[in-house]
Amino acid sequence: MADKLTAGFTGDVEEPANDLTTRAKGAATAVKDEVGALAVTARDHSTATGVTFALVAAVAFGVGYVLGANPTKRRYF
Repeated sequence: MADKLTAGFTGDVEEPANDLTTRAKGAATAVKDEVGALAVTARDHSTATGVTFALVAAVAFGVGYVLGANPTKRRYF
C-alpha cells in the first residue's frame, strides 16, 4: 500500500483542540490584556500609582507591626 503513494503531504498537521488548552490560551490572552491596560493606566496616572503603592506599603507595614508586636507571647532567647 505504501508503494502506491505518489503525492507528498500537502497540508498542515492540526492538533485536536483540547478543552484545557483552549481555556489556558484564553486565560493567558485575558491576563496579557489586563496587564497591558494596567501598564497604560500606570503610565497615564503616575502620581496616583505612586500614592497607591505608598499606601499599600504603609498598610502592609502596619499589619506586620501589629502582628509582630503581640505582647501575649513570651519569647525567651
